Amino acid sequence: GRFNTYVIPLFRKKMRATQLLVKPAAGSAELAEGIDWIQQWGCTRDLYPIFTQEIFQNQWMRDYGLQDLLIARRSGRIAGTLAAWDQRGFRQTTVKAYHGKWLLLKSCYNALAPVLGGSRLPQAKEEFKYMFAAFRTAAHDDPGILRELIAALCERALSSGYTYVVIGLHEKDPRSTALTGFF
Repeated sequence: GRFNTYVIPLFRKKMRATQLLVKPAAGSAELAEGIDWIQQWGCTRDLYPIFTQEIFQNQWMRDYGLQDLLIARRSGRIAGTLAAWDQRGFRQTTVKAYHGKWLLLKSCYNALAPVLGGSRLPQAKEEFKYMFAAFRTAAHDDPGILRELIAALCERALSSGYTYVVIGLHEKDPRSTALTGFF
């Protein structure tokens, strides 16, 4: 099947209904709990990587931009995870040029984006400043859990100066409906 990459422009409005408590792992015990959850969830998937606390805390991962691990909780129990990963240290996405209808669409979109509190499209030869959503899990593949995690990541990314959040999901992933409601 296809692996779809979604690019979510960030808007200066609250994007999530708070059904869950979503916050970054605080301290090594909570980080270990989140990583244990990721591994338990990953064991139910084909070809899921082994991910340990040492890997997350290792300096080389920090150099590659792996940042906070967001943990969603319901009634005190972990319901899902999502990590913030700025991959610009080793991979950049730059717009080479806009052609055809995109020249007009970009101009119109960029004129409206500030009014709507949104992110503008980059100029030609300008880099996208985006946060990648990694290590996404959700209990029972519940798209509502992933939706709240993505919204929380969008809020954090916007407050840190990013203009987009990028997430990839397989076309048959039941969690892909989590993107409903995002622009």
